[in-house]
Amino acid sequence: MKYQQDRAWMEISLDAIEENYRRICGFIGPDRQIMAVIPLGFADGIRRSIAGQVPFLLHGKRVPILGKICMDYTTLDVTDIPEAQEGDVVTVFGEDGGLSFQSYELAACYPGSVGELTSILSPRIPRFYTRKGKIVGRLDE
Repeated sequence: MKYQQDRAWMEISLDAIEENYRRICGFIGPDRQIMAVIPLGFADGIRRSIAGQVPFLLHGKRVPILGKICMDYTTLDVTDIPEAQEGDVVTVFGEDGGLSFQSYELAACYPGSVGELTSILSPRIPRFYTRKGKIVGRLDE
């Protein structure tokens, strides 16, 4: 802070702003990056500790988590997926387009068991039951 007679002011450094944002939010990306926000966060049972370790799946491709997982949403980097659009299904664990990321792989990042992982998922996340690849039932809150 600088003073001059009866005035006080601060010189703002963009480097300082960027560093504070990185410290608080955990991420500052390049100029031309496409991000997607999904309505899934730590209030839904997805622990913040997996950010940066675990990719989600979209259109058969791995998409990294950007920054920190928030209470009700998570931000993903979809720059390399030009077909991504609102309403697409993001797979947290399971299979998508020939790629898979299974619940036991996600549980290993917590650490914890698959049983713990699936039991802490919020009831506001619908459960789909499948048989031979087809949805045969759904359980919502």
